[in-house]
Amino acid sequence: MNKYFYGLFFIIFISLFTACNSNKQIKKENQSQNKEDFVKKPINNYFTDNDSIQSIPNNKGNYILFLSETEIHSANPVTDIHFIIYDKSADSIIYENNFNNTKVQWHSNTQLLLTRYYGIKDKPEGTNIKYQLIDIHTGNIKEYKENSNIQ
Repeated sequence: MNKYFYGLFFIIFISLFTACNSNKQIKKENQSQNKEDFVKKPINNYFTDNDSIQSIPNNKGNYILFLSETEIHSANPVTDIHFIIYDKSADSIIYENNFNNTKVQWHSNTQLLLTRYYGIKDKPEGTNIKYQLIDIHTGNIKEYKENSNIQ
């Protein structure tokens, strides 16, 4: 009888141990799935499957710039960009815009720097280049004059 009791206890212990480990594995899989969903959610709503999308976080990592650029071809001789700003803490899109013949990059944690090329020629020299800052919270765009340290 004592032998059966220990055998039964051992089987119950193994069953509980296995159940706990599989529960931990399921939680880990759900967490990794949530991280993937956090990235897929804004992409699926604002971009198509054909877009080549870059994700660029700001310095603090609380906002992510999702950027898609169209390729230059004979029907469209300029680059079109479409971008969104995703706020990780609010789990929402806080800004969206698109431009032609423009480069966009982070200037600060809450501002984007636009380098706009005017004219048909790609990246012309001289006065055809304009620099602008976008405040991602308000959407205000203003000229940026201190362009000596811009790459």
